Amino acid sequence: PPYGRVPMAPPSIFLFPAGSGPMARTFQDMVLLENVISGPAPYVITSLRPKLELPLEYPSIEGMRIAYTMDQGWAEIDPDTLRNTENALKVLADQGAIVEEVDLELNLTGSDIRQGIINALLSGFFGADMALLYNYKEQLTSYGRYVAEVASQEMGPQQAKQATELSNFIYKQLEDKVFLSGYEAIVMPTLATSAIDADLDPVTGKVMIDDKEVDPFGGWVLTPLWNLLNWNPVVNVPTGLDANNMPTGMQIATKTYDDLTAMRVAYAYSQKANPLYQGTRFPTFR
Repeated sequence: PPYGRVPMAPPSIFLFPAGSGPMARTFQDMVLLENVISGPAPYVITSLRPKLELPLEYPSIEGMRIAYTMDQGWAEIDPDTLRNTENALKVLADQGAIVEEVDLELNLTGSDIRQGIINALLSGFFGADMALLYNYKEQLTSYGRYVAEVASQEMGPQQAKQATELSNFIYKQLEDKVFLSGYEAIVMPTLATSAIDADLDPVTGKVMIDDKEVDPFGGWVLTPLWNLLNWNPVVNVPTGLDANNMPTGMQIATKTYDDLTAMRVAYAYSQKANPLYQGTRFPTFR
């Protein structure tokens, strides 16, 4: 959900790249949970009014123009993810949507976006809290030590300015290439690969995609773009399984605070796509 739609507990109210949202096995359950957790709340100065009640059913996407990018212009995408994303795009096109590829012309790398997220997270109050943890670095994981060290040594107004400039640049590109060009939504893979070791340590480990080494922090995830642009609603949908029987996903993003259009596309997809959670993959809870 976009910033302010779901109230955040203090002190995370002003942590712009962060947010809370629902996770569910079906579209309907996701909407039902969102309608429970969203809306204004006492003591949360940033929660939006009035509460947005999302419907469970939406109009057809026939004639809707939807943009897509496979790699945001920088990522290495594994073949299974590419195949499943192409199949998901066909599900939308078969319902009459006009699905077209766009070049966002970001001219960034995964490391650039990762640095932007670090700058946005750690140059404010959250960074001050993380810096205090450096006094206990021997008790932290390697990842925790990395974050605490960066927060204690390198963060300040200059990093906050860089994060703001990067967010503004990315959003301008999205406006020019997508929303001001007549597209109502943009879709893209969620992860560049699902073949990630369960015990990956991004400080010391490596991540390979199609025999190419990528940034172990940011080189295999395509979600940080939307952490920087946390005013845009994003719905993640499953697109299938990879060769290791792990799920792949697709992100559906729309204009700032246009939750209804994001849900409209996700609803259309959920009606025609092969369900991921079926048979033995959906527990009975008995």
